[in-house]
Parts: sequence; structure tokens; C-alpha cells
Amino acid sequence: QRSAKIRGAHEGVLHCAQQLLSEIIPLIEEYAISKGYDVVCTGHSLGAGTASLLAILIRGRYPELTVPDVDCNKKCDAFYAHLSYGL
Repeated sequence: QRSAKIRGAHEGVLHCAQQLLSEIIPLIEEYAISKGYDVVCTGHSLGAGTASLLAILIRGRYPELTVPDVDCNKKCDAFYAHLSYGL
């Protein structure tokens, strides 16, 4: 489903975001919709573009989901340090 809100997205990045959405719909519905878990989209470089478009697509499909009230900087930094330094 194409969103009228997306303008000027790279076709390949948009395709990846759409493909990811189709793959994670069951997880979103089971955990975010049914159980109240947050959905956080993140990525680096091209992955950040994909994550941004994925977030837009999720928001369009599930308007009842709200922006999580988390300090992602702290959570993401800890995860990044773990991956980068093998901690």
C-alpha cells in the first residue's frame, strides 16, 4: 500500500521498508497492538533511511500506536557499545 505522505524516497530504500513491514506485521500486531510493547525503528546510514520510512509506514497502518516515551540515546548507546566492543 502506497502512502500519499511519502515524497521523493529512494525506490530501493522504500521497497526495503515495505518488505520489512510485511515481515513484521505479525510481530507488531502480537506485541505492540495486543500487549502494549513499543516499536522502535532504528538504523545507520541507509538503514536509518529505511527505518525512517518504516516508521512512517507503521504510523500510517497503525495510527493508534504512539511515540514511545523512552530515552533512546541511553538504550541505543548501551546496545551499540555492546556490539562495537564485544562487552
